[in-house]
Amino acid sequence: MPRADLLTPVVLVFLATLFFAALRKATVHPTSLQGALSTLDSIQDWTKWMAGVQTAAIAGLTYFVFEEKTTKLHQLSDWGFTFLLATYLHLGAALLVGAWVLSSMPSQTLRAHTHAAIALSSANIGPSHDGGTSPSTATPLMKEFDVYEQPIYVWTEAPRLGYLLALQHWLWVEGLLAAAGLFATLLF
Repeated sequence: MPRADLLTPVVLVFLATLFFAALRKATVHPTSLQGALSTLDSIQDWTKWMAGVQTAAIAGLTYFVFEEKTTKLHQLSDWGFTFLLATYLHLGAALLVGAWVLSSMPSQTLRAHTHAAIALSSANIGPSHDGGTSPSTATPLMKEFDVYEQPIYVWTEAPRLGYLLALQHWLWVEGLLAAAGLFATLLF
């Protein structure tokens, strides 16, 4: 395969990933405010962990493919170079999506608290004497608390958080598969 054509399959796989992540079935699961906040905490922890692993993978790959103390790549076959590009593109894009997910956490949390306040006020339930709500005023199960189906920011309808999480996952998987392909070309 000529080097000029190396980017074509990488871009096609990347575009297919954007499309297939959008096919994720949106299923709303009503939950409580506590369920929403617990889910956001889990998403935040998972996204930070993924970003750390992805950064380490990119750094390790960079160390491995460049000649020591230079900016010159080791000699790679055409397929090796294709897999290298795919690895950088997919892991780098997964990092960017992860940054977008993390940047949406404050907006998601604010909206969850807003939905809770609306639910409590419509039920004519006020705050307890300690400034919180008493156990008897727990928020009802509401579809608005399903953070996966909420837009990432209040000012936009798309993308939804669940789409970005699916996209981040598939970009990570494809980055790992591309790295495995690169190592296979180096071994055989």
